[in-house]
Amino acid sequence: MYTAQYHPVADEPQVIVTGAYDHSVRLWDAESGKELGKLGKIPHHRSHVNTSCFSNDGTRLVTGDGRGVVNIWRLETGRQPSDPSAWHLARFIDDADLRGKPAGSEPCRAPTIRKTR
Repeated sequence: MYTAQYHPVADEPQVIVTGAYDHSVRLWDAESGKELGKLGKIPHHRSHVNTSCFSNDGTRLVTGDGRGVVNIWRLETGRQPSDPSAWHLARFIDDADLRGKPAGSEPCRAPTIRKTR
C-alpha cells in the first residue's frame, strides 16, 4: 500500500481508500478492516497508485500513479461512499506533461495564464 485516506464524511461505516502496488484503488471499512471492494471493473492505473485525495464533500476522489496518470472518480448522487459500485471514473488524465512523473513527485503549482492578442 502506498497511500491511504479517510473519507471526509462517511461514518457508517467509516471508509478508507487505499492505493497499491497492484495498480488498484480499494475501499475499506475502517472499523472492521474488511475490504469493501475495488474501484472500477478494470485497472485504470498503469503503475502503483501512490496518491489519493477526497474532495471536502466526499463526492470526488483523485488518484494518481507512478507514471503520471491521474484519475478523477465521482460518487453517484444519493449513493453510499462505502459502495465501490457507486464510484465511477469521471475523468482519465494521461497528459504528456505528466507522463513518467510519479504523482506527488513535484510540488503543486498554479497554472500560468498568458494573455494573447
